[in-house]
Amino acid sequence: MMTLSTKTVSIVIFFSGAVLLSAVAPVIADSDSLTSPTRAQPTEICFPTSAGFNNKWPFAESAGKFPESPEAVGPIFELYTAQNHIPQRLNYTTSDASNVNASTSDEIQFYPQFPTKFIIHGFGNALGSSAWITDMRKAFQQHGDYNIVLVGWDTAFPSYVQAICNSRVIAQLTVSVIQGLQQGHGLDLRDLHLIGHSLGAHVSSYVGRLMDSKVARITGLDPAGPWFDTFNQDAKLDPSDAQFVDVIHTNGQSLNLYGGFGLLEQSGHVDFYPNGGEKQPGCLDGVVGGSETFLENFFQGSMEDMEESVLSAVGCSHGRAYEIFTESINTESCRFKAFPCISYVRGFQILFQDILL
Repeated sequence: MMTLSTKTVSIVIFFSGAVLLSAVAPVIADSDSLTSPTRAQPTEICFPTSAGFNNKWPFAESAGKFPESPEAVGPIFELYTAQNHIPQRLNYTTSDASNVNASTSDEIQFYPQFPTKFIIHGFGNALGSSAWITDMRKAFQQHGDYNIVLVGWDTAFPSYVQAICNSRVIAQLTVSVIQGLQQGHGLDLRDLHLIGHSLGAHVSSYVGRLMDSKVARITGLDPAGPWFDTFNQDAKLDPSDAQFVDVIHTNGQSLNLYGGFGLLEQSGHVDFYPNGGEKQPGCLDGVVGGSETFLENFFQGSMEDMEESVLSAVGCSHGRAYEIFTESINTESCRFKAFPCISYVRGFQILFQDILL
């Protein structure tokens, strides 16, 4: 069995082939405004049902915006188990999210003897319409006994920048649910694995930092790049967020007409860069890819599922990360080949040497 040390390494892999208002208005904390004749910009917002949030370092790049209230963002948590393929909605109150209970009269069917997976989607996805979330959940259920919690938070992103701000509230509520499962149902953090795609990877990071003890593992699937490429390391996924952090980079470029929705920088103990980590085979990506897909479908008369097709093209390389991860669960006979490399150039040397042999 291969063991992984906590030493940070990079691995290059080459493959062939509407807002609800809070019942209680938030309080804007601004000490400067008490003494200054001109009202200063607020630096902190507090909600009665959660901790305060500020827009100071390391979140100073969030355009001065604040998170919305827990009542406004309203994430949902769906629990699946090996014995229960019909989800149980985990209800919680924003005044005490750790008081977790089932949405029905039944008790929560949680099995503490099994590992627990939290799957957190990113901006533009939703539990009911993003097939990859279902595919990943089913892959886990087909290959082992797990408690699987899907975190749905599409109500929290009226815009991308606001979604970045709201991600901290989502993380805080997720932590409360985890603590509720710990205290009432026996969840062991040593068996907890957070899996986040895009912006969900950074939500996972915040969850890890808010926990009293470190979670066992965080997997970042092409962590979101726009804005985060200018953020301090304390505001995005990094190796300190869990006992083990592994990351798959598939669209790590600066945002451009051809995509660039992910981060290329090293973010975990082990970082995987399929096909170099910037662009994936068969993907057009970005505005260019979306436009070409739209025109192709239009002239072919294929108007059904047009929106889904265009969105898939826009984020093709970005979404390849979750496809690769799900395939790694399903694959038994054909494993992905990986090489630890001291540099990108050395990776190519190993690739060509392997091809020639």
